Amino acid sequence: EELALASQLMLPLLGPEPTTAHTFASKSGTKQILEDAHVVTPVGAYDLYDEAEVMAILAKLITTYVEFPRWLLKVEHEFGGRGIAYLDVHRLKELQNVDWATVDLEALKEALVQEMREFGPKRFKVVNTSVYHTWTSFLKEFRRHGGVLEAVPAECISSPVVNFFIHPHGQVEILSAQEQVLSPQYCCIGGYFPESSVPEAPLREVVEAIGKAAYAKQILGYCTVDFVVYRQNDQLHLWVVDLNLHQTNSASIHSLTNLVCKVSGGFGQTHNSLTLADRCYIYSGLIYHPGICAIQHTAFFQLCKTKGISFNVKERAGTLFHLVDTLSKGCLGLICVGQDAEEALSHFWAAVEFLQYQLDNTNVDDSQTNFHHVAAACRTLNQSRLLALANRNRRKQKAVADPDYQEGSRSVHGENHGLEGSHKDQPTA
Repeated sequence: EELALASQLMLPLLGPEPTTAHTFASKSGTKQILEDAHVVTPVGAYDLYDEAEVMAILAKLITTYVEFPRWLLKVEHEFGGRGIAYLDVHRLKELQNVDWATVDLEALKEALVQEMREFGPKRFKVVNTSVYHTWTSFLKEFRRHGGVLEAVPAECISSPVVNFFIHPHGQVEILSAQEQVLSPQYCCIGGYFPESSVPEAPLREVVEAIGKAAYAKQILGYCTVDFVVYRQNDQLHLWVVDLNLHQTNSASIHSLTNLVCKVSGGFGQTHNSLTLADRCYIYSGLIYHPGICAIQHTAFFQLCKTKGISFNVKERAGTLFHLVDTLSKGCLGLICVGQDAEEALSHFWAAVEFLQYQLDNTNVDDSQTNFHHVAAACRTLNQSRLLALANRNRRKQKAVADPDYQEGSRSVHGENHGLEGSHKDQPTA
């Protein structure tokens, strides 16, 4: 449709041609771009269709990379955590009490393949059962469209996301970097800005390499890269887990917040930095709940104003509501802006508490709402804030007691020095 419209208007199309986009927007297609960029991606395999091949490769990977406790299967064309199933290694009976020093690996692989094929419904867990009700229906879709296989680290630290733009002449412009908030279903339910878990240099290096590889395949326009940071052997590692060849929600929300707050050049761009910003924000993602439909539009926002849940245009701080049409659609989003992370989180905590109070009288099944995930994320962020405040007060007390006390230079997680994940260190499966 976009190509036909551009042709009728005799205007250039800012983006890849539909056939190119279709080829490289799939799970395996993006793996090809990441492979050409020589960036570090999860251990696994792509372009898989046949069940026997999947199980054979999975058995080989499990016995080779024993440090990974979980493996994901992703359907080629799905998105937003819809087409994912996982296998927890500890559920495999054949691996219990294995002596890795003396075991016959070939016999073990064959036994694992047999167990996974015979007891698939009991060993594999489908994440979104509203889309694929059973392992059998998931496997049928996987065989039809194909998919990828990926390892899941034991200790994931964070999930940064970087939005960038590929200009028609090939320049890769990085627009923003946020931290994703993920639900247990591997679905992004929101995020916060600025990203602070990874130094800027590795992110820029990796994103620019991906942008150049994508441009070589005639891909232009908005793109987003998803990362995972995980700890292994007391070191932090950076994986590229996904590439979206379109403008994503995180990019749109960042642009919207820039517009509302009247920030010139985008958050951080005044300093040509992804980590320095004069505003911080938290985005809840779209919260859906049947009880939202029953809330009266005018009364709801009047009550919000009474409770102080509003946006101060002069101070450029407070809470913005992201609406899809009206409240009758049963969903809304929260964008909470502050001059620092603590203020943004304070606005977010107040807004989530208020919304929870409004929806408390509505009894719904967890499958009908994602509000419980948003509330859980809010509590986790608030606990992190309280811990940070406690550490800050403790440092102040030490400084008062000992005038010679100096705080070391550390990042938020305190472990970014020596971060691994250069695109030259590609692991092989």
